[in-house]
Amino acid sequence: MAKLDRRKVLSYRYQVNGLQGRLPEGDLATAARSGLQDSAPRSGVLSLHARAEGVEPDSWTSRQLVQVWGPRGAVYVVPKSDLATFTLGLTPRDPDRIAELEKKAKQVLRALDGRPQRHSAVLKRTPTIGHIRELLWVSTTGWFLPFWDASTTALYPAEPPDGDAEEARLDLARRFLHYLGPTTTKALQWWTDSSAEDASQTMAALGPELATVQVAGEEVLMLAEDIDAATIAVPPAGLHLLPPDDVYISRLCGPLLVPDGVAYSRLYPKAPNPGAVVVDGEVVATWRRRGRRLTVIPFPGVKTGDMAEDVLEAAKALPLEGDPDSTVVDWYAD
Repeated sequence: MAKLDRRKVLSYRYQVNGLQGRLPEGDLATAARSGLQDSAPRSGVLSLHARAEGVEPDSWTSRQLVQVWGPRGAVYVVPKSDLATFTLGLTPRDPDRIAELEKKAKQVLRALDGRPQRHSAVLKRTPTIGHIRELLWVSTTGWFLPFWDASTTALYPAEPPDGDAEEARLDLARRFLHYLGPTTTKALQWWTDSSAEDASQTMAALGPELATVQVAGEEVLMLAEDIDAATIAVPPAGLHLLPPDDVYISRLCGPLLVPDGVAYSRLYPKAPNPGAVVVDGEVVATWRRRGRRLTVIPFPGVKTGDMAEDVLEAAKALPLEGDPDSTVVDWYAD
């Protein structure tokens, strides 16, 4: 059994998540292959920027990309070519439940009447759906999609995704394992908001592709083909301003990424999550923004003087509206 220490796991995740070097300009589909959560304010764009050159404030509207209600009901930016993975891949296996979701999806399409409408209006016209959580499940059919502009969410009719639901479930699980691994079946269940039975069945179906590795004394799962990459992964280098809920700082990665209790509570508060200042793969501070004004709070013991200029330059480079030279970074320390 392979053994991976904390730094090897972080180095592997940093590398496979495309943070070691940006992709060429225009390769947005590859940059979004993991599924990028588009938390407010416009995290999806900032995650694209961390992975690809030439990202602009409106890059989330690229024809290469599409928005979906992804795992746990968040809006995600994903490759349009992978729509089946991020919709059908979340559907339950129970045939009666699938039939129910498709029946309700038809009701949504009738309510939309061929044009985009706010999701609240759709819910009023489809009383059998009843509430937003059920509407999220109905959206996994892929028959309609959300369009979130950072203030309102509209729904619009879509071409049903072309693909097999079971293969989509397995493909989604492979991506989860690849980008957030090593991990567990319980973590997959949480991430997909699926039943324990469905998550276990998915992992069982992937069985020949999986391997057990030991991380921090715990036996966890990883795609067997990724073990070599993790073993030889080079230490991360560079500074990133990762937005809230970026894949690299996913809450599922938290216990290993920020083992210190104080740092953990700051990166994953009960309120909406902040972004993270990541230096050489380590989270050293959190940040929030309003327009082009960033507030940075370093973790205890972190010396800010050496990185203040680099953080300001990284902030100026963020694909945000407004003049980059108007960017301000405020530092708050304990």
